[in-house]
Amino acid sequence: MTTNKFIFQVYVGENGNWYINDTDTGAKAQGEQGEKGITPHIGINGNWFIGETDTQVPVTGPKGDTGAVGPQGIQGPKGEKGEQGPAGPVNIANNLDTMEEGYALDARQGKLLDEKINQIFSDFSIISPMVQKLYQLMHPVGSIVIQTVETNPSELYGGTWVAWGNGRVPVGIDKGQIEFNAAEKTGGMKKHTLTIDELPNHNHAIVNKRYATTFSTGGTGHEPLQTTGNRSWTNISDEDISTAFAGSNASHNNLQPYVTCYMWKRTA
Repeated sequence: MTTNKFIFQVYVGENGNWYINDTDTGAKAQGEQGEKGITPHIGINGNWFIGETDTQVPVTGPKGDTGAVGPQGIQGPKGEKGEQGPAGPVNIANNLDTMEEGYALDARQGKLLDEKINQIFSDFSIISPMVQKLYQLMHPVGSIVIQTVETNPSELYGGTWVAWGNGRVPVGIDKGQIEFNAAEKTGGMKKHTLTIDELPNHNHAIVNKRYATTFSTGGTGHEPLQTTGNRSWTNISDEDISTAFAGSNASHNNLQPYVTCYMWKRTA
């Protein structure tokens, strides 16, 4: 009896598939590559991190005891002298913010302080931006300035100014009087003609003369009077009288003693 033996040859082809006796099975010899794993790294706090997670495990072990100090080495040769660096900032009398003793100005501080004071004097000798800013801070919007020259303050100090109170005098606020209980109310008049109600209580002296006529009749009289004998009559008359007109009915001057000036109001 003869037995035939068949030998299977199993191997991986160049395409990565399993082959059996030169037949491509189509099956991959190696599975697909998985996702890339997370690489641990050291965080800024010195611990191991997995991704963004702090493992709380320090990278280094506990610190050991400090070893003994070794012997001092031999001193090396002296190096060359370097160039002098620029002078550092100089505080003026320790920034002028201390009352402690022993802090005097040195020569450099005194020079710097003198320069700063001279600069301030220079700024105030002209209308510099610093002076303009200071003036505007001292005269906020709504302020009134009085002067005897016509120059608008905006030409010197900036801001917006308008002429104010032309031909009028200012009066202080009085909350208890309706005429003066708010800012910039106006009223009053330069001239005024008095009305009858505004005249003072007065009277006029008038000489009232009465005239009488007396006469007598003789005889027996006449019928309308039904008189007999002598009779006498007195005639007294009344009449309305008035005084002559006085005055011209003109308006009177209502001005107080005054002196004129320019007034400006800041609006912006």
